[in-house]
Amino acid sequence: MNRTVAKKILAFLLAALIALSALSGVVMVFAEDPVPQLAVIDDDLWHLSGRTYQYYFNTDVQGLALPTGFWEHYQLEAEILEGEDGLKVFELTQDEDGPPILTVEAEDGFVAPLGGNTVRYRLRCVNRETGALLCYNTFLLRTYLCETASEPVTVSLEDQLEAVTFPEEAQQGELLFEDTASFTFPLSEKRTFFPGWSNDYTDVIESLAQQHGVSFDVLNVLFTPVFDQAGELIFYTGRPYLYLLEGGNLIPVSSSYHDGAHHVTTDRLGCYLASSQPIDIK
Repeated sequence: MNRTVAKKILAFLLAALIALSALSGVVMVFAEDPVPQLAVIDDDLWHLSGRTYQYYFNTDVQGLALPTGFWEHYQLEAEILEGEDGLKVFELTQDEDGPPILTVEAEDGFVAPLGGNTVRYRLRCVNRETGALLCYNTFLLRTYLCETASEPVTVSLEDQLEAVTFPEEAQQGELLFEDTASFTFPLSEKRTFFPGWSNDYTDVIESLAQQHGVSFDVLNVLFTPVFDQAGELIFYTGRPYLYLLEGGNLIPVSSSYHDGAHHVTTDRLGCYLASSQPIDIK
């Protein structure tokens, strides 16, 4: 094989490798320098309004610390490709000798991966002197815009992912789960919530009902974080025995039951089951 043919084959293989890496969203340039960790915005955490989240790029792709002076020769560039209206803050800052810091805050609050608007952005790492590309990646995050609530909010069964934000001046929040329950709680730092709910039987609830020979009224509150302070949950039901379902197990709930409603003081919501008969829990 002559040199000309060999060079053509090598060039073809190199182009194919770069094209393949581009399809995956990451292009690596052949270089001896370590590649910084272009971290994805956490997709398993809720990022709520009024809070700033910062991401530091100070490790390589294996998670090892970048060598001293790395960012003196390279800089990170950020570009929003889609969904800019969903963000209140998207800012990349970098000192001469420190790691870049990406600051992100959604317009009202965002949650991933549960619906909402898509924000797509790109980070590029380039050589400060030559502009040569070391690496880039394109990321997605989900913004969930929500309306500010000034009155008690009715949480609908039809929209499980609706977000609720209470205004700064509000001292307490009130969530109405249609005619099944209500939850009134003090407000402090947390003001955005995602209180979807269901009253359907799951396979676990169906199994427990058959096992104990009872039927349940169900209040299953979904996607709702722990509250800063305890509030009062009122569960309207004619069944006087109340249990919390956790990890497939029934836990008796201490409540005040009168006038066809359970009154429970709690700082978190979950899956509540009301029964007409006491259940023998071993």
